[in-house]
Amino acid sequence: MADLSIGVIGAGGMGSRHVLNVQRYVKGANVVAVYDLDQARAKQVAEACGGVQAFSDPVQLIRDADVAAVVIASPDPSHAEFVQECSRAHKPVLCEKPLATTAEAALSIVEEEQALGRRLVSVGFMRRFDPQHVAVHQMVMAGKIGRPILFKGVHRNPMILPYLLRDGVVTNSAIHDIDSARWLLGEEVTEVYVRGVGTAMGHGG
Repeated sequence: MADLSIGVIGAGGMGSRHVLNVQRYVKGANVVAVYDLDQARAKQVAEACGGVQAFSDPVQLIRDADVAAVVIASPDPSHAEFVQECSRAHKPVLCEKPLATTAEAALSIVEEEQALGRRLVSVGFMRRFDPQHVAVHQMVMAGKIGRPILFKGVHRNPMILPYLLRDGVVTNSAIHDIDSARWLLGEEVTEVYVRGVGTAMGHGG
């Protein structure tokens, strides 16, 4: 069976790590194409993979016949567009969180996938695959701690990135805890309330 050929969109911090992890540790997969807005960086990462193709257009990468699956690690606002392009090409995609920067765009992606009748989209919520998180989930699902009624997540970044302001704190960082709460408690979120220093925002849904 031939190796799965993967194209990576975004060759920054996360994208370059995905590339190296696939090349070094994922048996049965190879990176065959890389795109980044910074073409010099894309070419550098492509060279590290043995001189694979560095694309200048992300849509062309997605549509390329030699690319069987796609990893999206580009800036957050571009995720929805690229995921939808992968869906239209019927190609599996691993998208770094968030899937989209608005609820409306995320719902549109889910509806498009349902219309296809195939699960093609996966979001990079890595806690669901972390052995320690999986062990906690298994204990909860087995009823070994009784019925859980409260989840408290503590998330720390070593530095505040410039794009993690206001909405970005939720969509790019706290989204891990929101997903963990859904996964560990086995229930959907019905309301979100966010309070920051000197400001407050509330969203019901």
